[in-house]
Amino acid sequence: MDHVSITGSPLDIVHMTKLVTSPSSGAIVTFIGITRDNFEGKKVVQLEYEAYQPMAELQLKKICVEVRSKWPSVEHMAIAHRTGLVPVTEASVIIAISSPHRGAALEGAQFAIDQLKASVPIWKKVSHPALVVLLEVRQTNCIVPLSGPTDQLFSATDQLPYFVLSLNN
Repeated sequence: MDHVSITGSPLDIVHMTKLVTSPSSGAIVTFIGITRDNFEGKKVVQLEYEAYQPMAELQLKKICVEVRSKWPSVEHMAIAHRTGLVPVTEASVIIAISSPHRGAALEGAQFAIDQLKASVPIWKKVSHPALVVLLEVRQTNCIVPLSGPTDQLFSATDQLPYFVLSLNN
């Protein structure tokens, strides 16, 4: 059985593990992506995620189908991604996969996170102490700035809807 969710609530690793636990599984692999305190050498306060939920959940379901086609022994999968503010050390994504043996679960989890980052419409805003950077994850599996002013930085105290830092410089 597969479980996918896009949620504004904190993610719970115990709950995710229970979703994939079964008597016939000898392995459960979990991947937890957390907010770290730096990005490109700059201090990070928090991340903020936005998603187009219907499309994001559809893409997560497609990832589950792909994992199952490549690793048929996978028994259960759960993928959850958080939206809204995610402070440093809190989880933004959890992937849990169970299978009779560890190989399929390990490889499936690696594949799932790579596909999620490459194809799921989730946008990330990085908050620095004096700067906010809006980034978009594109299907090319790279992070690029959204359209908008990219030739200057704005103070976080400026009254603007968001701030964009060019990564092309």
